[in-house]
Parts: sequence; C-alpha cells; structure tokens
Amino acid sequence: MKSAIGMVGVVIFGVGSTVWGLVADTFGRKIVILVSLFFGATFNLVGSFSTSYLMYFALYVLAGLCINGTYVQPFVLTVELVDKVSVLFFLGGGVFFLARGHFISHIPCYIRLGSILECYPKHQPNLSL
Repeated sequence: MKSAIGMVGVVIFGVGSTVWGLVADTFGRKIVILVSLFFGATFNLVGSFSTSYLMYFALYVLAGLCINGTYVQPFVLTVELVDKVSVLFFLGGGVFFLARGHFISHIPCYIRLGSILECYPKHQPNLSL
C-alpha cells in the first residue's frame, strides 16, 4: 500500500511539473512560485486536520500537485539568470546544501536519543480503509 501511494505521488509530481511549467511560461515564474507555495501550504494544513484516510490521500495528491511549482521554478530561474559556466556550480551547490540541511536536521535527535534510527517510530500506524 505504501509503495502504491508513493507511486501516485511520483506521477502527480510529474503532472505538476508539466502544468506549472506551462503556467509559468504564460504568467511568469514569480507568480507561479507564490501561488503554488500558497496552495501547497493550504492543502497541507487542511490535510493535517483530515478525519479519514481518503480525505488525507486526496489532500496529499493536491498538495503534491501544487507544491511542485516551488521546486522546479527556482532551478529554471537559476539557469536563465546565471551564465553558462556557473550554472553547474550553482545547481550542484543547491542540491548539495539541500541534502546537507536534511542531514543537519537529524543532529538534535542524534544528540538526544543517541541514534538517528531512534528518531523514527518503531510501529507504523494502521492506515487500513
């Protein structure tokens, strides 16, 4: 079930790339970043108060569709604004620092519990319909 949900997320993410790319070419990248960030945050906030699994899943799909505009558009802006020699440096550095931020977020858990694996729940909740 988890892998099926993850695959739906990947497909929705791909659809979001196409849709937000076309909208950004029409209306501008800055507007698309702001609108997709607003609607993605709204769907995530409403999803945190969902009362059923199906409601959570539907809001998860909508949030995945909306939030994609905030991932793709900054990379496109970087490619358009930076000269050809520096593009690899800026894009590679962005991915490196993104991964570094994810790693740094686990350090307080490691200090508190002694293991990064202890940060995650041992038992998965039952999400059956």
